[in-house]
Amino acid sequence: RFSPVPYGWIGDRGGYDCKFVEPPPAAFQTDCPICLHVLREPCVISCPCGQKICRQCVEQIKEDDKPCPLCNKTDFTYLRDYGLERSLGEFEVWCSHKKEGCIWTGKLGEYEQHLHQNRSPENQLTGCQFVAVECEHGCGEWFQRHHIASHQNQHCTKRPYSCKYCQKFEATYKYVTTCHYYECDNFPVTCPNKCRKDPFKRHALYKHVKDECPLTEIDCPLHYAGCEVRLPRKDMPEHMTDTATHLTLLATVIQSLLKENHELRKQNELLKDKQNATEKEVEILKETLPMKLMVGGFPVDFHVKYDKDKEKNYSPSFYTHSSGYQMRIQSYPNGCKTGKGTRVSLFTQLMQGPYDDHLKWPFRGEITVLIVNQAGNHCHAKKTFHYDDKIPDASAGRVTNTDKSGG
Repeated sequence: RFSPVPYGWIGDRGGYDCKFVEPPPAAFQTDCPICLHVLREPCVISCPCGQKICRQCVEQIKEDDKPCPLCNKTDFTYLRDYGLERSLGEFEVWCSHKKEGCIWTGKLGEYEQHLHQNRSPENQLTGCQFVAVECEHGCGEWFQRHHIASHQNQHCTKRPYSCKYCQKFEATYKYVTTCHYYECDNFPVTCPNKCRKDPFKRHALYKHVKDECPLTEIDCPLHYAGCEVRLPRKDMPEHMTDTATHLTLLATVIQSLLKENHELRKQNELLKDKQNATEKEVEILKETLPMKLMVGGFPVDFHVKYDKDKEKNYSPSFYTHSSGYQMRIQSYPNGCKTGKGTRVSLFTQLMQGPYDDHLKWPFRGEITVLIVNQAGNHCHAKKTFHYDDKIPDASAGRVTNTDKSGG
């Protein structure tokens, strides 16, 4: 593992950090007076000092708007010295990573190719194998090239990784091993009762503990009968040999069931008596006078029993048509007014209904009432009530009080 100082020069600026195999003739300026490294892309500046400076170094000085650091001249220009660059490029140099084990030597002009300045991930494993490069998975670690592959493929916590148990989930190695493993259904887990050493897949553990594990504590099969013993599953067969205790418990349960059965029989007899009484009441009701309401062709049966103490009766309410006017029949089995004691009197009545807001008022129409004579002589009575302009609003108008009705 290395600090992030890549390749053989200072960052992306300055000269080459390498040594010549044989020193060039003294007539050649080889080092930059700014970065103190071998000149890289040397430039000659228009200063009295006449020094050669790396192109990156002189551009940094101009960018910072500073004077020449050698003669303090503020207004100077520079020109790239291609002749010196070609001459220096022919001298042999050692790789700057010689101390780390690199044995390469070559021309200075080939030095960048050896270091492989291209830092894209697809070219990261070429060039000098002792250059420090950054892990492509973004973990922030730096390694020499000949070690980076091992790190990225085997040790990097952010390398792509598939769960080896379910063979489906994919994420970084760190996430899979520290998060996904705690929820993976196929991850091997041990029985919490430590019944054996072999692990289970997580999805099978629940069934094992609930139905199979010999060390899981279970209730006695006769728990419903009152046995409160709770033992490991492996010890329950021995407990079940205690037949005397269990027979006593079962006898108590049977006695309770017999008592409950006796009570149910008594309740059944009472229900039968009530049923017989209800059937008698039904027979009595069948003797009452049946009447039929024909509403839109559909009959509605209701019965009025003659009762000298009850003056009037009301039929169930009905509608003149779907979403129509709500009405009912008022009957006087013993008659009323001039017909009292000699006739059956019937009246139609409007009622307050749920559709009144959407209907026209006052009500206009005809209501025909048919009284069927059950004596068999076909002497039926039929009456049609006409709701026309002659009917007062009190009888044909909208009913607004639920306690009252018009008719």
